[in-house]
Amino acid sequence: MVNRRPQLEGVLFLAIIVTGCGTATTSEPAVSRADSGPRVVVTTSYPLYLMTSKLAGDVVVVKYAVPNAQTSRTWVPSSDDIQKLQAADVVLFNGAGYEPWAQKLSLPRSRTVDTSSGYREKLLLVADSMTHQHGPVGEQSVRDIIPTVWLDPELAVAQLRRLEEQLLKLAPDAADAISQRATALRNSFDQLEQQLERLRTDSSGHEISVATDETDFGYLTSRLDWKTQPIQWTEQNTLTDEFTDKVATAPPQLILIRPDCERDQMEVLQATGILCIIVDTCESTLPDVEHADSLIDRLSANLDRLRTGLGL
Repeated sequence: MVNRRPQLEGVLFLAIIVTGCGTATTSEPAVSRADSGPRVVVTTSYPLYLMTSKLAGDVVVVKYAVPNAQTSRTWVPSSDDIQKLQAADVVLFNGAGYEPWAQKLSLPRSRTVDTSSGYREKLLLVADSMTHQHGPVGEQSVRDIIPTVWLDPELAVAQLRRLEEQLLKLAPDAADAISQRATALRNSFDQLEQQLERLRTDSSGHEISVATDETDFGYLTSRLDWKTQPIQWTEQNTLTDEFTDKVATAPPQLILIRPDCERDQMEVLQATGILCIIVDTCESTLPDVEHADSLIDRLSANLDRLRTGLGL
């Protein structure tokens, strides 16, 4: 299960660039959108799209910028994609290094929102995902940050607050409906938080150790207080002797894998005799996933699979 994450280059703070020439400018012309039809919000991560759509109802048009089977980490926007982003009333970024392409675009600063900017001190670094240490994120390159913040219900709620703020600005006449939907979604995340805490408490006396080669799971394993050891692969797609020796002397209870784990790698991992559990990062639509359009249900299913795998 080789980590296929691309190297994230640059920073997330968007320079305002003149279209076509890459020259920075410090201002943008005023844009009047009073008569341009329904307000449009574009999101660049699938979890943000699911949450924003839930809040917006039918008062704001919510679009997901990234094509199916891709994520913002690998996406290269076309010229048509860029025009759609530029035409949106608000573009909601996940932040935390999830959109490496954004620095090259001509997007007005006043209409772009980094939804991770309010809790940067709580972000995890790639190097720390095995030791559960945080920050100081402000001193790091975005390539060091784990972007899958929504796997932590508390951080998902922090994102939700930013989404609610933006929608209330765009559709003040629908404030009551938006706030009611936000409250209902927060309550759902609170229930998810309680589910996570029950799993953490029930597993706390078992000294749980899991193996994975996915740093994306860091927010989840950190919240559960589980020890994590990295899976090590050779160039021939076999496990290294070092990892095999570790498994033989101190085997982890579970191996955590992504839904799209390659079959040959799955067979190698299953040959260790350790139970492999799928952790859905919810980064895209999955046709074979039940309740694929519900972020809460998909995150809850992760916790159910982990509990079942541990026999708790």
